[in-house]
Amino acid sequence: MLNRRRFLQFSSLLSLPTVGCSPNMDNYSTDVAIIGSGPAGLSLASRLTQAGVNVIVIESGPYDGYSERAQQRNKVLDAGQGLPYPLGTATKRMTGGTSSVWGGHCPRFRQDDFICKSRFGYGADWPISYEEMEKYYCQAEHYLNVFNGLNSCNPITMSDDSFILAQFLETQGFKDTVAASVTVNAGGVYQPLRLKQSRLPGLVNNQNFMLLNNLTARNVEIDRTGKVKSIFCTDNEGLDKTVKCKALVIGAGAIQSSRFLMLINEQHPGLGLGEGGGYLGANFMDHNAVQLTVKVDGNSNKVDQQNFQPSQPEKFGQAQIWQWYGHYREQGIGAYMPLAIYENTSTNRSMVPGNIMNDNNSEKTITFSILCEQEPLHENRFELSKTEQDEFGDPLPMLWFELSDFDKRTYRHAADSISNVLAMSNALEISQQPELFLGRHHLMGTTRMADNEEDGVVDTDLKVFGSKNIYVLGGSVFPSGGAANPTLTIVALGMRLSEHIIQNLV
Repeated sequence: MLNRRRFLQFSSLLSLPTVGCSPNMDNYSTDVAIIGSGPAGLSLASRLTQAGVNVIVIESGPYDGYSERAQQRNKVLDAGQGLPYPLGTATKRMTGGTSSVWGGHCPRFRQDDFICKSRFGYGADWPISYEEMEKYYCQAEHYLNVFNGLNSCNPITMSDDSFILAQFLETQGFKDTVAASVTVNAGGVYQPLRLKQSRLPGLVNNQNFMLLNNLTARNVEIDRTGKVKSIFCTDNEGLDKTVKCKALVIGAGAIQSSRFLMLINEQHPGLGLGEGGGYLGANFMDHNAVQLTVKVDGNSNKVDQQNFQPSQPEKFGQAQIWQWYGHYREQGIGAYMPLAIYENTSTNRSMVPGNIMNDNNSEKTITFSILCEQEPLHENRFELSKTEQDEFGDPLPMLWFELSDFDKRTYRHAADSISNVLAMSNALEISQQPELFLGRHHLMGTTRMADNEEDGVVDTDLKVFGSKNIYVLGGSVFPSGGAANPTLTIVALGMRLSEHIIQNLV
């Protein structure tokens, strides 16, 4: 049972109104409760409510804006080996979650990303295949309005200058270069999709949907068979609320999702949800990134006569380079994928260059951000702190983390490969040397999917081993992380999970 706590109410910290219900209620009831209103939670809620399933989404952050108080609940402690970056910033406690700040990059994983163990001898294979995921990728691209330059299954077009950038890079020695898979607006122009503005209004108008803001899920009522009956929550004023449900989906990001399962196990000794193989909290992954910037020589004949009509003055185009993706895994080097972003630093925004490079009044630059695969190691793991708690008195997570030799070989190989191509180009000159960033806020692992409880935390339906009706949705279920941004795969898994819940909800 939840250890109920009360806190003083400060006028500056009053909760914003709750969407879709009375903020004065203490008890709610629904078919499916979802923790987290990010891409995972909202995409799943959309599918379920369309099928007539009642859904309540529990969001710890505010409906409007950003709350530093809520964000502090994401604090991650260093277990002694150093944090790659302040991990608490990687997950956003606000309506829309990370979709409120992300860049909208949505490439698919490749087929080999699902079979790293059996084919290359590291990490773990996914218990589901790319072929099984393909139709859900199509559904996810439709939901997120993604232009996909490689695997087109939706009639979504791109009208910005990414195609020209991809073609230009091919002339400079890069291979397998395509217009980036990104979210676009109705006009086909790149625009990061903000789910709160674009998808939430339709959900709010659905009578089957309810969003509870400023409410932090802390524990559950669960029987000995592992069946959850209620979620116990606390609001910003320290008042306790209860959400009864037939199924619970935890979609709070790789850190907080594993932490919530740990809190359940701590409060209910003997359950051991997802703990059978020792993988709960383990195999934490992110994408390391190598970044460098090049200047474009406008006098080079290699770029002459390339028409370039920018749709955005600051950001002209984006391209993904698949040239090296996964080609060196047999040599113990992970996958990596450069994203090229072409920019014009001209202050004369009214000028539209008629030639891609021949405007002498501005400096053209291309920034390469190379996402690098990280090895899923059991040693990189989260545990609950025994000494530090959040504002509600619940233990904070602490991380044991260290880069492996595999990780180091991968980012060094990435830096060398792109530098070698640039050295052969007479139109591109490195202006900023390669710089390493430990992590790109792509949190993965910690509740990995497996065929059996000895090898993971959730099964192929994303149901937690040992439970009857608890599911986890997010990058935390990834057995391996590849080098592609994870959001599209997360939403695709949500589409797949929605089918299972609709068919099995009783």
